[in-house]
Amino acid sequence: MTQKRTISIRALSIIAFIVLMILLAPILISSIYNRPINDDLVQPYPAKMAYRETGSVFQVILASIRETCRIWNDYSGIFSSMFLSVCAPYAFSHTLGYIHPILFSALLIFSCYKLVSCLRLFNKDIPSCYVHLLTPILSIALLTAMPNITEGLFWYSSAANYLFFFSISLLLFSSLLKTACHDGMAKGKQALLLAVYCIGFFFLGGCNWITSTSSILVYSFFALYIILQKKDRIPLLLPFLFLLAGYALAIIAPGNFNRQQMIGDKPSLPEAFILAFFKALSFCFSKGTFYLFPLLMLPVFARLSQYMPALPKHIWLLPVASICIIAACFFPMVYTAYYITYRHENIIYFIFTILLSINELVLVSWLAQRCSTVYQKGERFILTRVIAVVAAFALTLLAAFQTTFTLSPVTLSTNYAPLQASVHLLMGYTKNYATSYDDLVDTLRAGGEEEIMIESEIRSPIVGGPDFQWFTDHWVNTAFVKYYTDENTLLLRTRW
Repeated sequence: MTQKRTISIRALSIIAFIVLMILLAPILISSIYNRPINDDLVQPYPAKMAYRETGSVFQVILASIRETCRIWNDYSGIFSSMFLSVCAPYAFSHTLGYIHPILFSALLIFSCYKLVSCLRLFNKDIPSCYVHLLTPILSIALLTAMPNITEGLFWYSSAANYLFFFSISLLLFSSLLKTACHDGMAKGKQALLLAVYCIGFFFLGGCNWITSTSSILVYSFFALYIILQKKDRIPLLLPFLFLLAGYALAIIAPGNFNRQQMIGDKPSLPEAFILAFFKALSFCFSKGTFYLFPLLMLPVFARLSQYMPALPKHIWLLPVASICIIAACFFPMVYTAYYITYRHENIIYFIFTILLSINELVLVSWLAQRCSTVYQKGERFILTRVIAVVAAFALTLLAAFQTTFTLSPVTLSTNYAPLQASVHLLMGYTKNYATSYDDLVDTLRAGGEEEIMIESEIRSPIVGGPDFQWFTDHWVNTAFVKYYTDENTLLLRTRW
C-alpha cells in the first residue's frame, strides 16, 4: 500500500504568509500613486499650513489639536480618530499617500496575530503553527475582500477612522484577555499595563461611532466574565470606565448637534434599537463573499478542535452575543439617521468576519467533541486534498468576485482587489491617474486663469479620486483649489 503524501500545518503557514505578501504586493505598490481625496483635502489643511509656515512637526501637532477641538465644537464629537485625520501625512506632501496603506496593513496583520494567539489561552499546548496559519488567512480575508478597498485603505481619513482603530481595538482586547488569564504577573507590570489600557480605551471611546459602540458591548461581556470567573482581576474593569468616559466626551460634543441639524430627523430610541437588529441580520446574509475565507478555515478548525477544552452547555449564547455586537455597530448610524456608506460597511465587515470565525471555531469544536467524524488528530493534511480544496476555493473566489478571462485578446476583468490592482498597474491606469492628478495640481499652482475646466474624470478604481462636480461651488472643487493654491477665487469645473 503506497503511503499518501502529506503536508504539515507549519508548511501551510509559510505558504499562506507568502500568498498574503503576493496578494498585498500590487495593492501596496498601487499606493505609490495614491493622492489626497475628499476629506483629505479639508481636514489636514490647518496642519499643512502650519508646516508650510514653520517647518516644525511640533507646530503641526499643535495645529492638529486646535483643529480637532474646533471640529469637536462645530461638526463632530469623535476626537481621537479626527485628530489622526487632521494630522495626516498629507500635511507634509500630497505624494505621501503610500505611507498609511503600508503602516495600516502591517498594523492589521499584527493585530490579527495577537488575536489569534489568544487561542493558546485555552490550551498552552496548541502548536504555534496554528497561529501562524490562521493569521495570514484572516489577514487576507480582511485586507483583500473588504467591500470597498478605496475607502478602506487608500482614502486616508476613512482608513484612519476605521481600519486603524479597528486594529487598535483588536490589540487592546487581545492584550486585556491575556492579562486577565495571566497569573503571577509582577505588580509593577500590572500597573503599567492598566495605565496603558486606560489611555488606549479612552481614545477608543472617542473614535468612530461603530468601533466605540461595539467596543462598549464587548467590554461589557468581558466585565461579566471578570465578575463571574476572575474576581481577582477586578482592577481590569477600570479601563471600561475610561472607555465610557471617552464615549461620553464624544457624545456631549456641541458639534454633534450641528451635524444632526444637517442630516435631519432621527428615529426614536426604541425604533433605532429594533431597526439595528434588523439591519444586523440583513447584513449577515447580504453577501456570500463574507463567508468564503471563514469556510477555508474549517479544515484548520477541525484539527484545532483536538486541543480545545470541554465547551460549556450555553454556547448558544455566543451567536446571540455576536448578533448583538453587529447590531451595536448599526445602532449609532440608525439612531442619527446617518447614511451607511462603504467605509461603514468595511468596519462592520471586519467585525463580522472576526465574530464569524470565533463562532465557527466554537461550533466545530462542539461538534468534534460529540461526533468522531469531525474530530481529527495530528498536524498534517493529505497533500492531494489540500490542493483540491485550495483549487476549489480559488475558483469559487474568482467567480464570487466576477472574474472573467479571455485569451484572444488577453483580458482580465475582476472585482477582487489584488487582481484588479495588478491589472491596473500593468496597463498603466493607476499611474495615469496620478499623472493626471499631478498635472492638474501644477496647472492650479501655475495660475493665470480664473476658471479651469476638467475635460475627463480623474479617478482610479483602486485608489479612488476626487469627486469633482460640474458646479464650481461644490465643496470638493473648492477644497481642492484651496488645498493646493490657498485661494478661494479660482474656479474648478467639469464638463460632465
